[in-house]
Amino acid sequence: MVSCIAALVLLQLPAVEQPVARPVEPEFTVPLVPSNEQRLAASPRLDGEIEPEEWDEFAASGDAQSWFQWEPGSLHAAAKLPVGQDLLVSLDLRGDGWLVGSDNLEIRVSWDGAAAKAALRRLDATHPEGPEWAEASELLPCLSLAARGDAAQWTVEFTLQDWGLDQLPAREGARLALRVDACSKNQGDYAPYLPRLVAPVRLVLSRVLFAPEGFRFRPEFRGRSVVPGQSLRVRFTFEGSGEIGLTRAEMRTEGLGQEDATLQAEPFPGFDRKGRAFVDYPIRVSPNASTGYRIARCTLLLQQGDPIVCQTSYQIAPLVSLEAVLPKGLVSEQKAVQVRVPVYVRSNVLGRVDGVFDATLPQGWTSEAGLGKRFIIPNSRGSVRKVFDLTIPAGARGVFPIRLRAEFDRGKKVEQTVWITVL
Repeated sequence: MVSCIAALVLLQLPAVEQPVARPVEPEFTVPLVPSNEQRLAASPRLDGEIEPEEWDEFAASGDAQSWFQWEPGSLHAAAKLPVGQDLLVSLDLRGDGWLVGSDNLEIRVSWDGAAAKAALRRLDATHPEGPEWAEASELLPCLSLAARGDAAQWTVEFTLQDWGLDQLPAREGARLALRVDACSKNQGDYAPYLPRLVAPVRLVLSRVLFAPEGFRFRPEFRGRSVVPGQSLRVRFTFEGSGEIGLTRAEMRTEGLGQEDATLQAEPFPGFDRKGRAFVDYPIRVSPNASTGYRIARCTLLLQQGDPIVCQTSYQIAPLVSLEAVLPKGLVSEQKAVQVRVPVYVRSNVLGRVDGVFDATLPQGWTSEAGLGKRFIIPNSRGSVRKVFDLTIPAGARGVFPIRLRAEFDRGKKVEQTVWITVL
């Protein structure tokens, strides 16, 4: 009898409801407040994990926590979101307003539990009839991403490279605006006429945090790059007065470069009669350091109050850098078109550099002259200009990769991918 009553009670208990993901709508008209308008140059490692100091925190919007930074030629972003929500990044590349011009780009990234998938489109607000969405899937090859997740949360990191038209404002001093939102995975299209309040940012190589009134900071470099195994000196120049009460300077490289560069600390030297003080930070870089932009930090301790943090970006660079001057305004033709592409091979080391310049071209593209040629850079940190002919096949249209390459003795080589657009 007891077992029958127990069974009856169990049958009458209400069923336990499974959690249902609540719909999430981006609040495009709610201002997004970035942690800092100035964004430093720093190269992340795209592996789906946010390492300490790897990323420059950007803002929180709804359930999305985001990071944003840059380096010459590329913009980097990352976010953490609950499972069931997509990442929605709105980029106003000129920083002149979301519903202005044709420079607005939307990047949407979704997570299916195993892999991330991205979609891109442009907002063209130049039409008299009103704003219109335009497909931008041709830019997908310029987007690299990595993501990881568990049952509750997923993380995505991505890099967007310039597609060869200098439309991506990834250079020092450039201004743009953006916002990062979360939206429901099954949420459909957003009307192109909807306004979006994007946050203005400025791309910089140096900044200071928690500075008191009257304090200024300026870094001085002989060269802002260093190759693995060599050294670079940064001079931190400060302007202020003894009333600030600075006691100590602690210097290190942040994030991914922390284990590969020198740590140093010393008493603050004090300001001279002109209100200046100088602290030198000699950065010795490990031979095994990975290349990319890193951040040198000088933390100034005070007698009272929060420390002052001075940050400046520098590059752990390969033996040479390859900079292509790509032709603009290329239009698809019914016949093959030949153009000339200058490439500057710039040395990042002291002493002479010898090598061979070459490139891997898109399938069906050819070059009749200029590739596979030797070059000599006789001077320290010098450069040489190489030019190669490029034949674009008839009917080519889209964004295409060209993999530039400098080859050296003992099988060493430096490679860099650039993108060329044919409209």
